[in-house]
Amino acid sequence: MTECLYYVRNWFSHQHYSNRTAPWIKLEKSILHNARVQSLKVDDRWRLVTIWIIASDHDGTFTVCPSQLRHIMGVATQYQALNVLARLEANGLISKQDIRGVKPLLDSKPERKQFTYSDKFLVFWSAYPRKVGKGDAAKSFDKAMVEDNLEAVLEAIEKCKKTSQWQDIKYIPHPATWLNQRRWEDEPDKPGFDWGR
Repeated sequence: MTECLYYVRNWFSHQHYSNRTAPWIKLEKSILHNARVQSLKVDDRWRLVTIWIIASDHDGTFTVCPSQLRHIMGVATQYQALNVLARLEANGLISKQDIRGVKPLLDSKPERKQFTYSDKFLVFWSAYPRKVGKGDAAKSFDKAMVEDNLEAVLEAIEKCKKTSQWQDIKYIPHPATWLNQRRWEDEPDKPGFDWGR
């Protein structure tokens, strides 16, 4: 008999790696309840796992050379090895047709979108004296819908800059915190009120 190429059923849905030779295979609990696998003799179940290990080197395929296969499967003759393959094929677990399923596109990473800051946020950022956590500040800016109140926010920043607290950078809140707490809406209701505290 000449060599024949076989495919493992649903290989791609069970083996979640790509572009490498696997040193291991992934066995899922679902095979415990798989009717095709359960209908096999116990010895054939282990032979199926052996085939999966062989197929892991070739993306879910394996080439059958009966003389080599009988040694790997632990059967006495080539005829017995071919019978094991016939039983596995009859159960739909291997096939000469491609039944591996749809190959996932794990290696094709989606192109990252370049993050851009809005013009209004950049106006806020240039006015705010503490330049930390720009990304978080941009998220907070959008979340607080500051764009609608930008003039009021800029006025509050200028007032805060004149306070004693904001003279020392370590006492100026991070911009994201200031935005999340909507501190521009704070009202000085007491004498000695210090903006931003």
